[in-house]
Amino acid sequence: MIGSIHPSICQLDKLTTLIIPDWKGIAGDSPPCVTALLNLRVFDLIGNSLIRKIPEQIGNKKNSLFLNLADNKLTRKIPTSIVQLSSLKHLDLSNNLLIGEIPAKFGNLKMLTRALLSRNQLTGMIPTSLTNMYRLADLDLSLNKLRGQIPPQLGKIKIESW
Repeated sequence: MIGSIHPSICQLDKLTTLIIPDWKGIAGDSPPCVTALLNLRVFDLIGNSLIRKIPEQIGNKKNSLFLNLADNKLTRKIPTSIVQLSSLKHLDLSNNLLIGEIPAKFGNLKMLTRALLSRNQLTGMIPTSLTNMYRLADLDLSLNKLRGQIPPQLGKIKIESW
């Protein structure tokens, strides 16, 4: 497939899963209207050529469980609204060109079990709020430009199973 994701996809208001992996020909931005699909729980566009940014409205997707935008060409910052995804269990933004800091309230994602943010250009400190994530089993922040110490409390998290 070559081209972009047409905004008409947003007319599928009962859509629960959108998976378009590794097509490489899908370029441009993801339509911002995707964030208005209230039933969309799985959004997986790994391995395409999406560019620019993650829509700021991504935080409106309260029912999202799985967000995978790894292996694209996303630039700019991780939107701070991402911390509003209260049901999110899996987040993979690895291998992009994301810049800026990890949102300070990232630890608000209490249901998150996997946070994969490796191979970006993220800067700043590792947020201490990560120590509030009691379901987090996989955290990959490698190959970024983060500085400072790993919060000591991070190694003391008691992981709860679900």
